[in-house]
Amino acid sequence: MGYFLGLVSQKRIKMQVDGPYPFENIPRLIAYFGVGKHQGKVVVRPGNAE
Repeated sequence: MGYFLGLVSQKRIKMQVDGPYPFENIPRLIAYFGVGKHQGKVVVRPGNAE
């Protein structure tokens, strides 16, 4: 196991994902990301995907 994955499995670091958001929200999400209020990586879901 790699160093990074070891830290995750030991719960010493936590991966954070903000989303997923619908593809149609990209303009709003760019502004959201620019302001810096997101928590972790902002994930966009492609159109028609559930």
